[in-house]
Amino acid sequence: QEHEEQQEPKDKKQRREKEYFKAEFGEPCGPKNKLLVEEELGRGVFSTVYKCRDMGASGKEYAVKFIRANPMLRKATEKEIRLMRRLRNEASAKDPDGARCFLGLAGPETFEHNGHLALVFHLQRCDLRTGLQRYGRGRGLPMGLARSYARDLFMALRALRAVDVIHSDVKPDNLLM
Repeated sequence: QEHEEQQEPKDKKQRREKEYFKAEFGEPCGPKNKLLVEEELGRGVFSTVYKCRDMGASGKEYAVKFIRANPMLRKATEKEIRLMRRLRNEASAKDPDGARCFLGLAGPETFEHNGHLALVFHLQRCDLRTGLQRYGRGRGLPMGLARSYARDLFMALRALRAVDVIHSDVKPDNLLM
């Protein structure tokens, strides 16, 4: 019985691991396979994010977030998509200056690929935590840059307030630069 108890978490971890999307460099994805996977950018509890390039004339780069193949996560993500679209419409009308500070869906917005729901965003350099580590040189960001990021954050929060939404997970990892 002791062996079974130790085995259970490992089995659960293996099942969860299988839920993640794994892409190969150069793998096509997206509507009509017009996006090309270039590299993995990161992996979190709910998803894996890849840098993808539009194979059309624009050649735009996107961050594509592939949600784990899990019904509960899919349902939560579909709710998040509805919220992002609502914010784009309502916040833009009520607080256009604040709404421009949101990172919204881009390009084809969403698509299904190999059983995974995928969300498409404009590619950003990094999150604030990584930016501080990379560019802060142990002393933080230059005051002008810090002021600009703080202003954008407060503008975005003001726009959320205008549409009665509370962001419950504001942290450096979720602030993109």
